[in-house]
Order: sequence, then structure tokens, then C-alpha cells
Amino acid sequence: GAAVAVAFAAAAGCVWPRHLQVFMVRMANPGIDARYPTRTVIDTDASSGDIVVQQGRTVLLRAVVGGVIPEQARLTIIPDQGRAETVTIPANVGAGEGKCEFVYRVEDAYRGFSYTFRAGDDSSARHDVVVVPPPVVEPKVELQYPEYCGRKPEQLETLSFEALEGSRIVWVMKADRPIRAAAMIRENVAPLAMTISADGFSATVAVKPEKTFSYGFQWTDKQHKFVYEPDVHYSVGVVADLAPRVALLSPARDETVTARKAVDLLFQADDDYGVVSAALFYRIQTWSEQQKIESDEKEVPVKSFAKGETEVKEAFRWDVRNAIPELKAGDVVTFGVEVRDS
Repeated sequence: GAAVAVAFAAAAGCVWPRHLQVFMVRMANPGIDARYPTRTVIDTDASSGDIVVQQGRTVLLRAVVGGVIPEQARLTIIPDQGRAETVTIPANVGAGEGKCEFVYRVEDAYRGFSYTFRAGDDSSARHDVVVVPPPVVEPKVELQYPEYCGRKPEQLETLSFEALEGSRIVWVMKADRPIRAAAMIRENVAPLAMTISADGFSATVAVKPEKTFSYGFQWTDKQHKFVYEPDVHYSVGVVADLAPRVALLSPARDETVTARKAVDLLFQADDDYGVVSAALFYRIQTWSEQQKIESDEKEVPVKSFAKGETEVKEAFRWDVRNAIPELKAGDVVTFGVEVRDS
């Protein structure tokens, strides 16, 4: 029996010397990666191997083949999730003398996968394609109102919002991995570079907008230097500070009074960003030689509101005699209430 085995081995060594050599190496070193010779040879150095690609980009899978070149090769793609798929690829010339290439395009790679080529009697090793998505970013936005509003900065939970004209807006964006660079991208404006923290995990930018604008963020990955353009756009609506609204509730109609009478007034007012003061304004109409004479407008402070109330309702007694000592019978006083938000 031993003689027959030795004779067979000797015969195999004569017919397939390289096969026998690989067989003996693998028997002696089971852990070594020794491959049996093939008539078709996939050039591992010229073919694509492991690939790292930016999410959304095209991936080229390439096998360069020499020796006995088949008309077709088979590519098996094994996704990270899901079932494997095998496709047939025709040979393309132009890979060098005595070689052909088999190329397959994976458009808009979204998830990672593995792949192997089979050409003739040769197979490639299994290679991995790692798809790198854009950074996951947690936004923090602070809206800083103009100083005259007397309001504390507001922390916003959305990236689309309205801002009072003259406000300053600060974005602090925290990423799930280090960032090499970042920029705010706005329409018809040069990109605004963001300040990157020392550890690379956050980017900050501040803007004092003069008009409404839309924007997005551009990210540059630190490890791979991939540049991710904005895929979502947000908006900041810049709104003018409208005049506050005020209504005189009492007196509700014109009155005829004596020069010595005090007038009780009641008014209410509101403003989106706060009423800071209220004042009474008046003019006096007198007659001289049957000609009406109207005085300049005068003002009497009523009250200041330190906190900038958004809604106020106030009563005020106006001592006409002390305010207008020159008032005489027949004169007409027109008056109203004015409020300010700055």
C-alpha cells in the first residue's frame, strides 16, 4: 500500500509538479496561504482590493486577468445586510499585454459590502468596501437679540426659524467623529468657514444677518478627507421690528372739561419683543383774532418698563392744570398715548 502511494505521488509530481509543491507546503504548514496554480491568473496587485469610499459615490470593482482569459467573469457581491448577488461581466481589453480587465460599477454606494471575482479557474480573495457616511451632527443654535430688546439669548431646537432684524445667531454643531473643516453654505454668498474645536468634534459659526437666507453645512471628514456637500437646506427669516400697538381705552370719547380737571386715562399696548416705555403726547389749539393757533407737540412721561413687557395695561391720572397752567376756557387739547419698544 505504501509503495502504491509513493508511486502515485511520484507520478503526480511528474505531471503536476507545482501542484505537488503547493500540496506539500500546505501539509507541512496548514496555516499558510498557499494557492494551487491555475491557468487563469487574477493579478491581485493590479485589481481592486479593499476600498474605502464616500457615501453616494461610484465604486469601481476591477479584476485584471492574465493567462488563459475567459470571455466572462463572475462577480459576487455580499452586502452587509441582505443576500449575495452574482453578476456576469464581459472582458475588456486594455489592461496591458496579455491581460484583460473585468470592471463593474456600483453607482451611489450607500452601504458597505464585500465582493469576490471568479475568472476561469481562478478566484480572488474576498475584499471589503467600506462606505463612509457624512458625520452625524447635533445642532445647538443660540439667538441673541439686539441689546435694546433687553431679552436673554434664546436656545432654539430647530435649524429653520425667524430672527429679529439686528439679532446675532450662533451655531455650535457637535459631530460624532473628528472634522477636518466645515463651512456654512449660503445662496449667492461665499462659503463661511466655521471654527473647529481642538478635538475636532465641534464646529462654530456666528452670523448677524441683514436679510432672509437659506443655508446648509459642508463637512470635511478628518480621517479620509471626504467632503460632504449640504444635502438639506434650512432657512432663517429675518423680520423687521414692527412698531408696538397701543389703544386708548379711556376716555373713550371727546370731553368738555374745566381747566382745573384731572383726566383719568387707561391704555393697553403690546409688542412682539417688549414695550419699554409709555408717554402722553398733546397739542393745544387756541384762537387769536378768530385764527386757530396750534402749539408744538409736547410729551409727558408715563412709565418705563424695565423688563420690556410684551403686553401692558396701565391707568394714569393727568393733572391738566399743573401740566398746562396757561390753559384757558375755549382751548382744545388733543392728546394720545405713545409707547416705545427701544
